[in-house]
Amino acid sequence: MAAIKDIINFLETVAPIAWQEGYDNSGLACGDPDDICTGINVSLDLTHEVVDEAISKGMNLVIVHHPPIFKGLKSLAAGDPVANLMTHCRSE
Repeated sequence: MAAIKDIINFLETVAPIAWQEGYDNSGLACGDPDDICTGINVSLDLTHEVVDEAISKGMNLVIVHHPPIFKGLKSLAAGDPVANLMTHCRSE
């Protein structure tokens, strides 16, 4: 079994962080890199449905092309759409 950091390190050998554009936000956005990976869900965008699917299938790593945190966050307060997504809270 691989740790999440091992998977990230492998991905960064294929697509080095140094290659990202100045406006990109690559790398681990949330979570513990030392956790053992129990499964990976890959998607273009992070949505509640993508997170729901990962949880229902026991996956603890979601890899997306479009980063959920693109600009600097100042808080993870309830009601903010990005904060709700990153903490998997729904305001429905």
